[in-house]
Amino acid sequence: MTDNFSPIQNYVASEEIVKLVYESVKTPFQEMKVSEDAVNRDIKKTIPMNISIVFKNIGMDLIEENKDSMQLTINGEFTPSVIDSIVFRIPVDKKSKEQFAKMLYEDLIPCAFNGALNTEFAKLELVGKDLFLFKIKK
Repeated sequence: MTDNFSPIQNYVASEEIVKLVYESVKTPFQEMKVSEDAVNRDIKKTIPMNISIVFKNIGMDLIEENKDSMQLTINGEFTPSVIDSIVFRIPVDKKSKEQFAKMLYEDLIPCAFNGALNTEFAKLELVGKDLFLFKIKK
């Protein structure tokens, strides 16, 4: 299983997502004269970590609520509560939230097959065209 507080090796955010997040956060970094490359490196590291933390929290909720799974997307679109939890941790402008969600969905499909964002509590799976988190039974 993946430790949520270390870099996740099997999932790297796409360049498109990194650029979108950078556009949301660039102004303060430009004012501090931090290079775009440095900010993008940090974004690339923190996106998988923050998504994994959200998934870990959902997994813990599944255990507490005695549920086996949670549907993250419906017809390929994140449910409002899931995308809100993700953008709470990853700064994305409100105007870019929908575009970010679509790109993230595409980014996460391979993770459903390779286990890159699985946690000790839940595993990500693709069922049809929707993403689910399934509680890991111990």
